[in-house]
Amino acid sequence: MEPHLLRRRSVDVPRLGTTIRVEPGRRLTREGTSGSEFFLIESGQAGVSRAGRPVAVLGAGDHFGEIALLVPKRLRTATVVALDDMVVRVFDRREFAALLAQDPRLENRLLRSVIDRTPVAGQAAADSAARSMA
Repeated sequence: MEPHLLRRRSVDVPRLGTTIRVEPGRRLTREGTSGSEFFLIESGQAGVSRAGRPVAVLGAGDHFGEIALLVPKRLRTATVVALDDMVVRVFDRREFAALLAQDPRLENRLLRSVIDRTPVAGQAAADSAARSMA
């Protein structure tokens, strides 16, 4: 994942998206469900888990939710839950498309992020087998 992806940009982020406050414990995405939003963390931290196992902690400047918007019919690949008070910018599909249209290089960087974040099928199967043996 490329941290602070949108900080090095020529796009006008303040005019796009909706800023929301999030309380600790609130689930922002759920693995295996469809998604229609892209999230940019302005402050606070969020925990990321796959198959119930923690895999990352995201903070200010990090983003998530792009996979469900960039890859047709792709379900959420992780669950993201607020670890503390957060301020998050939320982009719906239309705003996300406008964001990409403002800076075509951004789409390429997000696609690289998708590759980094997408679990490898073989690894997912190995993880599942390891859990069943435990």
